[in-house]
Amino acid sequence: MFAESSRGVFIVLLTAGLVSCINPDVFSSSHESMADAVASGIVRHGWVPDWLPEHARQIREIHDLDTNEWAVSFAYAAERGLAVPEGCFQTKGLETMAPRLDAKWWPEDVPSSVLDTPRHEYFQCAGYVIARADARGEGFVWSSRAGE
Repeated sequence: MFAESSRGVFIVLLTAGLVSCINPDVFSSSHESMADAVASGIVRHGWVPDWLPEHARQIREIHDLDTNEWAVSFAYAAERGLAVPEGCFQTKGLETMAPRLDAKWWPEDVPSSVLDTPRHEYFQCAGYVIARADARGEGFVWSSRAGE
């Protein structure tokens, strides 16, 4: 009887521990197109930038309501490229801080490190960072922690 009781307590404690690791302020979503993202309200709330091209697709985002941090990945038509908003300046991946939010879909080489061959161009903007690879038609944008 003691063994069953101990086992039950262990399961309860394990479950409580796992639940406490989940941040209730972090949310994520996926959208097939920019039109879908706009329709969902995620753009209006600022979790997906409104300057992403209309032809953006496979949009994935994660955001934290508590810290207002966010990260977005998306695909775009490589032949059209990705225009960088005015006021952004090019930087190097090594000089770029990675997003704090943890998403399984975020690539390990964004931003690039000394161990990576960079496959993206990086741009620092007011409050966020852009990584784009026009040849691949893939983009990433995340809130920056500049000034921390």
